[in-house]
Amino acid sequence: MAPLLAGQRFRPDDVRLGTVMTPFGLRGEFRVFLYNPESDLLDGPTDVILVAEDGRRQVLPLTLSRGTGRRIIGSSPGIRHVDQAAGLNGLEIVLPQAQLPTPGPGEYYHSDLIGLPVFTRSGQDLGRLAEIYSQSEVDTWVIRGPEGEHYVAALRQVVLEVRPGDRIIVDDDAGKLL
Repeated sequence: MAPLLAGQRFRPDDVRLGTVMTPFGLRGEFRVFLYNPESDLLDGPTDVILVAEDGRRQVLPLTLSRGTGRRIIGSSPGIRHVDQAAGLNGLEIVLPQAQLPTPGPGEYYHSDLIGLPVFTRSGQDLGRLAEIYSQSEVDTWVIRGPEGEHYVAALRQVVLEVRPGDRIIVDDDAGKLL
């Protein structure tokens, strides 16, 4: 496992899968927001790593139950009370990349994309992919460059090509500064 540098929250081999949200009910269950809610990776009991804002880490056995729509409820054998569940609020769920299956064609983990240079179809250098927000139906990519921040919706008609380890190509109109 890669070492954690001072001031760094995540290790280079961490793959961020989601976030623990608010408690659900009174028996220690909690809401979970998964960045890829269609993934079945966490459907069975899985030991995950929870990472706090300050970088503190803890291993927790996690079991997910899917409700209606995007509702996903998590539970863990050691968490049996609403106050314990509340203590997990905001923790990031990660696994080391070595524990994950190889993505299929056209699929990528966020960690494969963060830091890649982003260019428009016509060759304009927008900067590097700095962050990915997965709070809605469509991911929003934050690209930071010398001209400022660009926000790009991760849609097929906008993101034209992804070359892992090399670059990302987006539509010419995707890079408008906000």
